[in-house]
Amino acid sequence: MFDAAFLMLNRIAQDQLPLSAGLTWFDALTDEEQRAAMNELHLYVHQSHPTPTMVQQAVATAPIKRGATPLALLRAFPFHIALPKIISLRADERRNAFAALLTLFRIADTQRRITSCQDGCSHDWHHLPPCRKPRGPAKGIITCAIILSLHYQRYLTTKHISARAKSDRRCTFGL
Repeated sequence: MFDAAFLMLNRIAQDQLPLSAGLTWFDALTDEEQRAAMNELHLYVHQSHPTPTMVQQAVATAPIKRGATPLALLRAFPFHIALPKIISLRADERRNAFAALLTLFRIADTQRRITSCQDGCSHDWHHLPPCRKPRGPAKGIITCAIILSLHYQRYLTTKHISARAKSDRRCTFGL
């Protein structure tokens, strides 16, 4: 079974969940969990092999201020030098770092799926079980059939969780 971070990061990269869902999820994590999520995202971004053009596109489209430290690092240094600097930013810069790297991962992974994996591939992360749209009162909310492991109680306390999701033990994010 895939863990919550694996599913969240890859669903966002594949446009199955909006970036805002990832930011909400990240904000709900403890400091230690945020560092772990950043380390996991670091690996995913590195494995997606972003080109300089993809990095420029991420800098232009990341949902953070243009002068934010992670974007400044991506503009100032080659990717392989900027990435470890971004991962090691202070806790107060971590949300911006997460948003910048998740944007870059989404761009690079999308390109990889179009080019390298268009005829099929064996990457587990490109074959996730699909999200399903719920019926009934939960209209407008994507419900992922993700059984939350360590973060279940934390998700229940966020404002983006519907009463139906609480009873179904699924993570949901408003669109």
